[in-house]
Amino acid sequence: LESHRDASVDDLHEHKKDLESKVQPIISKLYKEAGDGADGASAGDKDEL
Repeated sequence: LESHRDASVDDLHEHKKDLESKVQPIISKLYKEAGDGADGASAGDKDEL
């Protein structure tokens, strides 16, 4: 924002949507992989040490 003070709100929204469309598949994949769990146990199933 500081380097593009003359950018319109529409320009910023367009860039935001473009960035989100690129990042969303990556985030979805990370959440899916984290949800699979290697040992099949959820965080609530583990004993505290």
